[in-house]
Amino acid sequence: MQFCLKAEKVNSQVLLRLLVIKIPAFLSTGTNLSVPGVKLISHQSHHHFRMLHAPGLIPTRFITIVSHLVLLVTVLHAVEENVRACLPFEHTQSELNRKSVELSTGLGVALGLLGLELLGFLSGVSMFAPSAMLLSIAAHASATVVLTFFCLDEWDCDLYWWVFGLCSALPALVEVLLTIGVLGMKKYF
Repeated sequence: MQFCLKAEKVNSQVLLRLLVIKIPAFLSTGTNLSVPGVKLISHQSHHHFRMLHAPGLIPTRFITIVSHLVLLVTVLHAVEENVRACLPFEHTQSELNRKSVELSTGLGVALGLLGLELLGFLSGVSMFAPSAMLLSIAAHASATVVLTFFCLDEWDCDLYWWVFGLCSALPALVEVLLTIGVLGMKKYF
């Protein structure tokens, strides 16, 4: 059986109740959802798994990935100002060059990982994996906010590596694991 949730009007309180209380109870015991405005629809399927449809997740994920992409390109164009901000007032040209190459490399790798994730998303491999979508949305929305401040306030360059690890590498790793699971092992998430 395949289960889908269809929501007519879902506000933040209904969504929070679904995510925290009702869905874990339903998945573990199969109890009734009984949330106003949300219907449980069951379909016969040969995959025998449960799937939660949330219609707003797909466009939200796309928008957050694109906003992260735009900010990465923006920071890449303003790399010199950010590098000067993370160096002492009196610095040598070799220190400036080294930090510039380091930050540019990190931004370039993040662009590559983002492209990999966008490719997996647009190919449909991870388009309907709700957990991966929520992780991706949270990571890329966080990256968008943090990179905006990084660019505008000219933060220290070493802080970028935290953003890279949590907001670029982690979603890309999940995307690769999903791709291996779906294409290699024929598992559906």
